[in-house]
Amino acid sequence: MKFPNAHSGVKKIFTAEVLSMISAIALLITAVLAFAADKLISSGAAETAAEEATGIAAALVIFGIVGSILMLIAFILNLAGIVSAMKDESSFKTALIFTIAGIAAAVLSSIFSKNDVVKDFTQIIVNFAEMMVAYHVVRGIVCLAVRLRDTEMVERGSKVIVYLMLAYFVPILIHFISVLFSMKEEGIVSQVLALIAAVLSLFVYFIYLGYLGRARKMLEG
Repeated sequence: MKFPNAHSGVKKIFTAEVLSMISAIALLITAVLAFAADKLISSGAAETAAEEATGIAAALVIFGIVGSILMLIAFILNLAGIVSAMKDESSFKTALIFTIAGIAAAVLSSIFSKNDVVKDFTQIIVNFAEMMVAYHVVRGIVCLAVRLRDTEMVERGSKVIVYLMLAYFVPILIHFISVLFSMKEEGIVSQVLALIAAVLSLFVYFIYLGYLGRARKMLEG
């Protein structure tokens, strides 16, 4: 095995993305349930709507908690994977820098949680940092593929980068539009946009996961 640290790192990142995809599905279900609960309450069918909305709210909490816990575990694994991989390929160092930047933005968002403007814009920074982390991880794998003379992985990596940038950019744009027009979280338009963003995030995980899986096999040799 020529790059053992990169192999170990990519395996961790791959596992992190599997957990992230499961988390994204849970959070997507949460968004759908929130939308359904809102429609039930606004329908005006008093007792029946109230009972069904209560059941949906309980499921919403469960899926929300599960999704958040998995996301945290995935984040830790992803960080450990990047730190390991950067020992064999310096491109991963930039991914680590953006990971730290994302953490800093998330901390600022928590500190200024009562300030909607700061909270919303720091969330945009977090999303942008996530996009750049994925970009530099793929770039790192492409650099390793060049060193291993795997032209197929080099070409595939270039395409994956384009797909990732598009799939990441749209949710960031959606969130920016929501902030710009001060859409409230409980608004129908905001909920629909959140649902679109969740679906696109799931698309990102499938693309990214597929490439990480191939990279893991490439580095086993």
